[in-house]
Amino acid sequence: MTTWIHTILLPFLALIFFGCGILNSDDNDNNGIDQYFRSNLNGEEWTVFPRATVDKELTDLAIWGEKLYPDYWRETLSIRLRFIGPGKYDMVWRRADDYDGISIGAFYSEADYDVGIARYYARTNDTTNFMEIISYDEESRIIEGTFHLTLVIEEEWEEKVKRWEELGINYPKRRRPDTLFFINGRFRVLVEERWWN
Repeated sequence: MTTWIHTILLPFLALIFFGCGILNSDDNDNNGIDQYFRSNLNGEEWTVFPRATVDKELTDLAIWGEKLYPDYWRETLSIRLRFIGPGKYDMVWRRADDYDGISIGAFYSEADYDVGIARYYARTNDTTNFMEIISYDEESRIIEGTFHLTLVIEEEWEEKVKRWEELGINYPKRRRPDTLFFINGRFRVLVEERWWN
């Protein structure tokens, strides 16, 4: 009986589980495509799960990386731009009201599960805030690039948290400092078409 289990049943179950991807733990493998979104963040290596979407007209491009920690603390770096092809893009945050109906630029957020804790934005248009798209392959839909960002805490959000604390509301504390330096950032990600536009 034991021989039957070892020679037939276990290999069969392994084939089913691995063949169907049930036990595949590589979150960055999407259809066999090597994807990444990484940077040096304030002196430490920072690697997150990458995603990218574009509208049907191939102009509104969003690239983001997100990391969820075991205690449900979540951090997300989002980059959104008017895509015109490979090249350098300014990352200063512009809200939809100020720029053609679409918010563009770089944005970072911290959350405790689903409760927003902090928001950071790129404030200055200089060599500390840019993203460069190196290549975009229309057939494979793979986009590659680099980024360098200096993001500053949103003051309005900090004021809101202070008011809650004054009211005795125990609000989660942010874990990152007032300024975030993303240096030598690189990404390679599959761009998905947004279904909602």
